[in-house]
Amino acid sequence: QDNKFILNLRVAHDWLPGEVVVIASTGEEMYEAEEFTVVDCPECTPTQAKLNGAVQYTHLVVNAPGISFNAEIGLLTRNIKVHGRMEPECYGAAFLCDFFDYDTYGGHIQMLIGYTQADFVGVELFDMGQQFGGNYPIHYHRVRDVTGSLVIGNSIHRSYSRCVVVHATDGIRLVDNVGYDHLGHCYFLEDGNEQRNNLTHNLGLLTKPGLILPSDRDAYMCSNHLPDVWPDHVPTPDVECMGAATFWIDHPNNYIEGNVAAGSVNMGYFFVFHREPTGPSVDDLEPFHGERSRLGSFNNNVAHSNDRFGLIIDRGVKIHGASEDEPEEFLALQDYARWMPHEDRDILAPRIPALLTGFNAYRNRQGAFFRGGDVWMTDSYFTDNDIGLTMASEGTLPYDAGSHQSVENTMFVGNSGLVGRDVSDADRLIGLVINDGPIVTENLFFWSFEQVEGIDTAAIGFNKGDYGQNSPANSIGTATFDSAQAVKFLFEDGTTDGDISQIFYDANGDVAGTVDSYVVKSNELLEDGASCTNDGDYAVCSGVNYAQVYITASTKTQDLLVSRDDASGEVVTFSGANKIDSESATTNYQPVLLTNHQYTMEWSEGGVPPAQITVSAHNMPSGDNILIGMSYNGVSNYELTYDEWMQMSDEVVNTSQMSAGSGLNNVINDPQGLTYYNDGNGMLFFKLLN
Repeated sequence: QDNKFILNLRVAHDWLPGEVVVIASTGEEMYEAEEFTVVDCPECTPTQAKLNGAVQYTHLVVNAPGISFNAEIGLLTRNIKVHGRMEPECYGAAFLCDFFDYDTYGGHIQMLIGYTQADFVGVELFDMGQQFGGNYPIHYHRVRDVTGSLVIGNSIHRSYSRCVVVHATDGIRLVDNVGYDHLGHCYFLEDGNEQRNNLTHNLGLLTKPGLILPSDRDAYMCSNHLPDVWPDHVPTPDVECMGAATFWIDHPNNYIEGNVAAGSVNMGYFFVFHREPTGPSVDDLEPFHGERSRLGSFNNNVAHSNDRFGLIIDRGVKIHGASEDEPEEFLALQDYARWMPHEDRDILAPRIPALLTGFNAYRNRQGAFFRGGDVWMTDSYFTDNDIGLTMASEGTLPYDAGSHQSVENTMFVGNSGLVGRDVSDADRLIGLVINDGPIVTENLFFWSFEQVEGIDTAAIGFNKGDYGQNSPANSIGTATFDSAQAVKFLFEDGTTDGDISQIFYDANGDVAGTVDSYVVKSNELLEDGASCTNDGDYAVCSGVNYAQVYITASTKTQDLLVSRDDASGEVVTFSGANKIDSESATTNYQPVLLTNHQYTMEWSEGGVPPAQITVSAHNMPSGDNILIGMSYNGVSNYELTYDEWMQMSDEVVNTSQMSAGSGLNNVINDPQGLTYYNDGNGMLFFKLLN
C-alpha cells in the first residue's frame, strides 16, 4: 500500500527507519537488483521489515528439493560514512569519458606496510575508487602478514573501482560485507601471492566492467581501450578480457565460505592463476606456486544471476609485457593454467584433491567450469543455468597423470519454470558437460531436462566443437532422472577430434540402460559390431575396452586419416587440436580407439607423413594393446625409437632403437612393443601396449 510492503526475513534485524537496503536479483539479469528505504513498522515481528519503494521485479524465495533461491538483502547504510566528492559529469583523462558519462574520480583509502592495526568495522563507503590502478575504497597494499586485521560488516556501494583489494597481503578476515554497484572486480586478490585470507559471508552484486585490467573490460572496452598492447594487435575479447568477477581469487590457498555472488557482467567466483607473482610481487614465490598449491576451502557459496559463469576455475594471466611475439597486454587473460594441487607443491608428490562443497549455482549462463587435475565437488545444486557444470579435466592431455575430476551427491535442474527463467535465447540446455577427462560422477539427480524445441537439451552432454581429447575413463555412476521424457544424454554432431571421440562409461546402466557398458559416438573406430548396439548417433558397447592414442606430428596443415582394419573401411578424419596455435610447430591428434584391434593411419595432402611423429597411449587397461600400421608413403629413410617418458616431469629417461621384424607376427608377439615391421608397400607396423 502506497509503495510500502512488509518483508519476511530469515533472521532478525536491527534496521532503522530511513536506512537503505538492496534486494538482489533472483532472475537472469543482475540489473533486477532494487533499492528500498526502511520505514517504521510497529506491527512487524523481529524477522519482518517494512520497506518503501515501487517493486519492479519478482524476487524469489524457494526452498524445495533441489532448488534453493533466496533473494539476498544487503544493508547499505552505516553510521560511519566515508565518501568522495563527485562532479556532475565526467572529466579528467580524455579516455575515461569515452567509456563513462559520469565522474569516476572517487575517494580511496590505502594501507601501506608498517602500520600497527587497520580495521574497518561497520563503515559505509560510497563514491569511492578511481579508474586508475591502486585507488580503491579499501586497499591493503603489500602489507604482507597482517593476520588478525578485520574488514567486517561494511557496505561499499557506488564504487568506481572495486570493493576491497588485498594486495600481497596475507591473513585478513573479510566478513559480512556488502559490495554493490561497482566497476571491475569487487573482492580482489591482486598479484598471485595472497594467501590465508578468510572471505566469509560476504555479498557482492552488480559487478560492472571497468578499464583498469584487461580482465575488467567488456568486449567494447577490450577492442577500443588498448593502452599497452603491441602495435596493430587486435585483442580477442572473450579470451583476453571479459573476466570481471565479484570474487577474484588469484591463489587457491585462501578460505572462501558462505559468500554470495549475486550478479556480475561476467563471473561470480573466478579462480585465476599467475604462473608466478606479478607486478611488484615478482619473485615473491617460485613459479607454479599457485597452480600446484592446495585449496584452503570453498564451502557453502552461492552464485546466481551472472552473465557468464557462476564459478570458473581456469585461465591464467599474462605475466610479461607486450612484445612482437606475445602482443597481448600485461595481465591479459590466457589459457595456459592447469590447477594441479600436490603435497608441498611437488608434482611428483601425492596429489591433494581440492574439495568444493555445498555450492549453489542458479540462473547463470554457466553454473561452473573446472579446468585442471583433482577438482572434486559434492553436495551442490545447479538450477536454471543454460549449462550447469562443465568438467574440463585437462585439455589436450592429462598433464597430472592419474588425476581426475569428480562430482557427487549433486542436483541438476534444467528448467524450473519459475518466474524469471527464460530459455528462449539459450543455445544449449545441458546439466553436466563432459569436456576432456577423466571425470567421475556418483549419485547425481537430473530434473526437468525434457526436450525444449529448437534447443540442444540433455542432462548429460559434451563440449560442442571440442578440439581436445575425450577420455574413455570418463565414468557416470548412479544417476536418477525425474521423467521418462527426460533427454538423458546428447552426442554432439561435429567433425573436431573431440566430437568424433565422445565416450563415457555407464557404470550402472542408469544413462543408456546397460550395466557395465560404454556409450560411444557411432563410428567404426569406437563401435565393434559384435559387442555394440547401434542407436543412430551413438552405440552402447559391452565387453570391450578403449584407450586414448595421442599423436604429435611436425605439421600445421595435415589431417590424420584413421580406419580400423577389421571393419568395413570407414575412414575417420582427425584435424588436430592446435593447428591454429602459432607458438607450436606441431599438431596433436587424439583418437579414442578400441583396444586389441588393428588400425591404419595415413596422412592428407598426398599421403607423405610429417618428418617427426610421436605416438603414445593413455588410459589403456593393463594387458591390452593397439596395433597400428602407419603410412610412410614417399619416405626413403626413417628411424623408429621407443622412449620411456616420465609424464609428470616431462622427461625422456631412456631411448631404445626399435628392431625390425621379418613379419607382422613379430610385432604382434613382442611383449615389450619394441619390434616394428615394414611390409614393403609403404606401411610400418608397431604396437602400443600397457
